[in-house]
Amino acid sequence: MSVLYLAVNEHVKGKVTRDASPFTPPFVDLQSLSFYGSRELAAVNVGLLLTSARSRLSSSRVANLDFYSGDLMFAAHSLTKPHYPLVDVQGKLYNLSSPLHAFGIAPKQPSLPGSGFRELLSLTPPVKEKIVNAFVHLGEYSNVIQSFSNRHLDASTLDLIGDVRNQVHHDLFSLPDEHSPTDCIIDQPNNPGDSSQSLEIYHACRLSALLYALHVTFPVPKSAALRAVIIPQLNEKLHDVSQKMSTTLLLWCTTVTAIATEGMIQRQSLVQLTNKVRLDLQIHHLSHTVEILHSFTWADIACLDGLYRLWDEIMRLG
Repeated sequence: MSVLYLAVNEHVKGKVTRDASPFTPPFVDLQSLSFYGSRELAAVNVGLLLTSARSRLSSSRVANLDFYSGDLMFAAHSLTKPHYPLVDVQGKLYNLSSPLHAFGIAPKQPSLPGSGFRELLSLTPPVKEKIVNAFVHLGEYSNVIQSFSNRHLDASTLDLIGDVRNQVHHDLFSLPDEHSPTDCIIDQPNNPGDSSQSLEIYHACRLSALLYALHVTFPVPKSAALRAVIIPQLNEKLHDVSQKMSTTLLLWCTTVTAIATEGMIQRQSLVQLTNKVRLDLQIHHLSHTVEILHSFTWADIACLDGLYRLWDEIMRLG
C-alpha cells in the first residue's frame, strides 16, 4: 500500500478517527479502509497513484490493491464513478457471479438476500437486469459480512472478503446516475413509452443503496459529509415516490434513510414517511419489518440498534 500512502495529503495529520454514525459496521479496518478513508487524498497524488499502480497491474496483487483501493476510495468520497474497470493480475475483467457462492453460504432467511431488488424488474418499463444484479450482490455481500462478523478469520478469508467487497462496490459505484441516458437504465427496446416513474424509483433506490454501502458495507470513516449531501436529495425523492406507491422496496429505502438521519433535521420527516409506508403495507410488527429488510440488503450487526431507535419513534407516533 506504499503508493496509496504517498497519495495521502501530507498536510493532514493526527489520529485516525471515524465520524459518529447511526450504524455499527464490521470490517472497518479491512484493507486499511479506516486509515486511508479518513485522510484527504491530495488530487495531484491521486493521479500519480492511479498511473503508477496501473502500470504494475499485471505483475502484483499488491499493485492491484493499491490501484483499486485508491480508485474506489476516490469514487466513494466524491460520489462519482470509478475511473477504471476492475481487472485481475492477468488483466482480465472480474466477473462476480454471486458473493454467496464465493463463500459457499446458504442463507437461512425465508427470502434470499438481495432478492427484494428484483421488484425493479417488475416495473413498467423495467430497470435493466444488469443494474438490478448490482443491488442483489450488495444484499448478498451484506449477508457475507453478517455471517463472518463474529468469527476468527485467517488471512486468505479476509483477502477474499476484501476482494469481493471491491467487486461489489465497483459495480455499485459505477451505476448510471441522474445524468445518464434513460436507455442506460431502463429496459425498453420496443417500448418508447413513459419511463419517468421507473426512473424515479431507480434513482431513489440507487441513492439509498449508496447511503447504506458507505455506512455498512464500504464504511468510510468520514461519513458525515456524505450524509449531508445524499440525505436531502433522498428525502425529496422518497416523498415524491411515496405519493404514487408504497412497496417493500420503498420501505427498505425509507428505513435505511431514516436511520441515517439520526441527529439531522430530516429525521422527523423520514420517521413519518417510514411509518406511512409500513402502515400502507399493513406491517405492524418489528419482526415482520426485519424479515422484509433482509430480503434487500441488511446486516443486523450494523443496523439493528439504529432500527430499534427508529421503531421506538415510530411507535410513539401512535
